[in-house]
Amino acid sequence: MLGTSRRPDVDLNTGAPVTDAGYALVNVGAGLKLGKHFRVEGRAENVLDADYQTAAGYNQPGLSGYGTLIYSY
Repeated sequence: MLGTSRRPDVDLNTGAPVTDAGYALVNVGAGLKLGKHFRVEGRAENVLDADYQTAAGYNQPGLSGYGTLIYSY
């Protein structure tokens, strides 16, 4: 879980001062070993599908999922 409070920023178009809203994100991940050489990992980011900006004018993605298959010799 990641949380941030409101913070000052500058509007991308006008240069005027603005205040970005705070937000909270929930991310989860897990991994599983598959035999001697393989591992599968998965993660979900922004599980609550929060609408947020890390800086004025830069929207961030909603719910996202990622998977990885790892081979190690």
